[in-house]
Amino acid sequence: CCLEQLARLQVDRAQGGAWAPERIELEIERAVNHSLAAEFDLADVAFEQALERAQGKLRTQAHRALSDHYLLQGRFDAALTAQLAGLRALGVTLPDDHSPDAGTSPHLRAAFDELRALVGDDVEALLKLRTSADPDQAARLHLLYGMFLAAYLSGRSIQAFLAVTQMARLSVTGGLAPLSSYGFVAYGMVLTLVRGEFSRGRRFGDLGVRIAQRLDDASVRARAMFLFAADVHNWTGPIGESLPWYDRARGLATRVGDWLTVGYVIMQSGSDRLTSGEPLAPLYEELERDLG
Repeated sequence: CCLEQLARLQVDRAQGGAWAPERIELEIERAVNHSLAAEFDLADVAFEQALERAQGKLRTQAHRALSDHYLLQGRFDAALTAQLAGLRALGVTLPDDHSPDAGTSPHLRAAFDELRALVGDDVEALLKLRTSADPDQAARLHLLYGMFLAAYLSGRSIQAFLAVTQMARLSVTGGLAPLSSYGFVAYGMVLTLVRGEFSRGRRFGDLGVRIAQRLDDASVRARAMFLFAADVHNWTGPIGESLPWYDRARGLATRVGDWLTVGYVIMQSGSDRLTSGEPLAPLYEELERDLG
């Protein structure tokens, strides 16, 4: 069945020709459905066909979906290529920084200084930021979120940290989109880990969680709460007090079928519970049930 569909897609591609926007949008949707069904070869061809023909907002939509497709497979290099292309089309460029570590990166230092100048000391005032209705703002933040994951999980920490710093800056200057909440939490993580600014990092983490709790998007709330528990709270408070945040994140992610976040929660919360002194035997049994 899949081989027949793949052959049909390749014939369509060979025939070429102009497509109406509605046809391109359907092709992107078909690619996404193939990807979610783990029919990755079919998805690759459908995405390629859509990108050969898409312009403007449809091209942005295709790059967003393609980023998610590659992240789902752990194809981080390909994901980064798609994300950078999508961001360039939306007017966002990130520097190619080859510093030996995040602490010596001039681009990251400049980004920190710019955000401090924009925000000042009143981090909590950002709760009053206007909400952006611009779809391009949401698309930029979605691609930068994906870039953070792809870069961080493939060991490119400077690129990951530049991505979330850009998320925070765009949210301050362009208004709040759903993933602004995640961007603020992630920026709090970077302040804590790179700059050692534990108090300011915690305030940005708290800000991101408070913004997330106002959203209707349960998946974004789950991601923001997970990151807050794992990489902000753990560096600024007792590990044991992170556990309720993991529980909330897991409940939300399970409800909407965000299994990637569920997996992250199981992995990191298990490690933190072990560190906080929970008995090994019952913890091991529970984790075995979760992984099964």
